[in-house]
Amino acid sequence: MATGQNGNGAAEHPFAIGVDPALSAQVRKELLDTLQSRAHLDPAMVERELNSRDVHAEFLRQLGDLGLVPDNLPDLLAGHLIAMWTVVHDTTLPGRDVATALSRQLLTLIAASPQAADPAQRQLMGEALMYETVLTLEAQQAARASGDKAKLKEMAESAQRNLLNQRGINLRKTRLTASGMARA
Repeated sequence: MATGQNGNGAAEHPFAIGVDPALSAQVRKELLDTLQSRAHLDPAMVERELNSRDVHAEFLRQLGDLGLVPDNLPDLLAGHLIAMWTVVHDTTLPGRDVATALSRQLLTLIAASPQAADPAQRQLMGEALMYETVLTLEAQQAARASGDKAKLKEMAESAQRNLLNQRGINLRKTRLTASGMARA
């Protein structure tokens, strides 16, 4: 995992996430639209909340101990998969060895992807993953803290359905190991 925060400059890494403000604004607008349509929240309140957050710092707070950073697409993919997996399996985050192996495995999988090779597409995808990861982990923690088993079950079903439909990954039949992702 060569990234700006792990020793190598982010710009040197072929899957570094850019910081184009227009692309960041596009990701936040899409997120805002999604949150408004699903949760029927006040748009101005949601926009203020999103504007007040440092999602990069929140990603590091949630997943930094695993060695994952927000300026590297394989790390963002690994963080997202880990977050969804913990929701589906109602468990805690795996160890750093698992996260490192998963990031390497995902790096190999995206190496030939035209979307990952394009800096703008990579930033759009990376930032969307970052927001979804952070918000999911926060919602999971809040549901656990309040003992809301129905919310945890709803989140698990949603995460399972979304990854199966969007990426063909059946999280219920997936293990995260020190070698990466494997069939259970």
